[in-house]
Amino acid sequence: MEKLRGVPKLAAGTGEQEAEAIYSMLTRCKLVDKVQAMSFDTTSGNTGHLHGACTLLEKKMGRELLLLACCHHVMELILSKVFTVCCGPSSAPYIEAVQSCFGRHRAR
Repeated sequence: MEKLRGVPKLAAGTGEQEAEAIYSMLTRCKLVDKVQAMSFDTTSGNTGHLHGACTLLEKKMGRELLLLACCHHVMELILSKVFTVCCGPSSAPYIEAVQSCFGRHRAR
């Protein structure tokens, strides 16, 4: 049976605070020894090799876990790099090439 065990409020979204909140919840629910994997988005706060929540949580647990990065976020990172190589960097929310594709698609 799946249950939501908690949604802790964090003062900041640092890897340390995230890992501590998760570890505390797992300890409170007596689940530390049962966890085998973790699923996460690919932000540096989660995946940083020194201060990311995943790395710090594994250290707190004293073992490695199966890491399941969100496929949507992984593909987003890949497509972002492809777009930058093909079209150059962009920080604008409105990108002419993308909008023209949407416009043609909607017109059909």
